Amino acid sequence: MAVLKRKGSKYWYVVFIKGGKQLWHSTKTEDKLEAQQREIELKSVLRKQIEGKRLTDFIEKASGNTIPNKGYPLSAVWATFIKLPNQSDKKTRTLKSKKNIWDAFLKWLGKVHSEIVNIGDINRDIAVEYSEELRSKSAQTYNNHRHNLRGIFKALMYKADLTQNPFDVVPTQSAKHTSFRPFTLKEVKKIISFADEPWKSAVTISFYTGLRFKDVCYLKWNQINQKNGLIKLTPAKTERLDKKVTIPLSPQLKNALSKIEKKSIYVLPFLANNYGKKIIQSSFSDILSSCKIKANKNGAVSFHSLRHTFVTMLEETGATRQVSQKLVGHGSPIMTELYSHDNKSSKEAVDKLPAISGKEKKA
Repeated sequence: MAVLKRKGSKYWYVVFIKGGKQLWHSTKTEDKLEAQQREIELKSVLRKQIEGKRLTDFIEKASGNTIPNKGYPLSAVWATFIKLPNQSDKKTRTLKSKKNIWDAFLKWLGKVHSEIVNIGDINRDIAVEYSEELRSKSAQTYNNHRHNLRGIFKALMYKADLTQNPFDVVPTQSAKHTSFRPFTLKEVKKIISFADEPWKSAVTISFYTGLRFKDVCYLKWNQINQKNGLIKLTPAKTERLDKKVTIPLSPQLKNALSKIEKKSIYVLPFLANNYGKKIIQSSFSDILSSCKIKANKNGAVSFHSLRHTFVTMLEETGATRQVSQKLVGHGSPIMTELYSHDNKSSKEAVDKLPAISGKEKKA
């Protein structure tokens, strides 16, 4: 074990070997003496963990019984986790997503392993078992759960006196890229005609802005300037890069927003409060099914198809690739190419987008 400085960091790190791997633990201090004191504390914690593990293994082997861990109770894990120095500065949306994942794991534990009450009693077999439960979901969702649960256990290794991170053995899934097709204008009108609120407004917002579903759900009134006719926000996907987008309000979207009652800081509070829940995930699929809108050789369909539709419609109005790229926040023309299914200044392009309040009959 040693105290070293990492290239590019102002803090001292305690470097040690565990499980054959070199680990760097930030002391969060620029003072070497304080870092050395932290090294002594870590040595003591690791020694206790190793000695405790050896004693536990010996007793379990001799008796044939598993000794329950007396670590942190599951009910206290989240409160402990969010108080950790490297979590307290995380954005509210990020923590909410982690909390939903942790709650889903606890719910599963309560059904399948109700006897477990401490975090230390969760072993690798249980982690693998839960990962099998997640395999019915998309690779992206599976990997997101695996990544966040592994992170929570890693953050609590010392605080909860854990001897292992059970999710270290859970492999990631190879994510197969799903190609989405844009909706036709007729399909969008059909969805608008069939859908009830808040879906009608959500579809309208995405059609005229190209915003992803998560950004539509969490869109706030203070991000919309009706006077200047602009929407300014940092999309969730580029939040860590602090990459903002500015989207002009089309006349059709202005009109639609003026009809929404301001009951919350969010434009669509129901979607904001229920984002990520199964009821939300399945609702739009049900709408598409009722409208008989399906995938075809050009790609799958989902709410994300509206983003592709936005880019496609923009280029049909004569907007340049640079304008499309700026509006949807793509980092490169290559990414915009993936969204542009038919090639053909920002406000002019948005103002030319077609009306979608058609009077299609319900399916």
